[in-house]
Amino acid sequence: MKYGIAKNYYAGKWHDSEVTNIDIFSPLDGNVIGQTYETTAEELDVAVNYAKEAQAAWAQVTLKKRAEVMYNYRNLLVKYRDEL
Repeated sequence: MKYGIAKNYYAGKWHDSEVTNIDIFSPLDGNVIGQTYETTAEELDVAVNYAKEAQAAWAQVTLKKRAEVMYNYRNLLVKYRDEL
């Protein structure tokens, strides 16, 4: 397995889950390249609530600063596209 387990990320931390893992298949050759959690409804609710809080804070950031963040993100995607 090339990438291991993709954990849930919210509230600034990676979170494990106690439920079944789901295989992630490569669209190139069909091999299993990683796994992720079959997140429960309760775990999803917690993550969504944190996302709502984060969005409220993000909405307070100026348009100029948000554009800078997104432009920097775009640059990282371009820089590491071969690895992604």
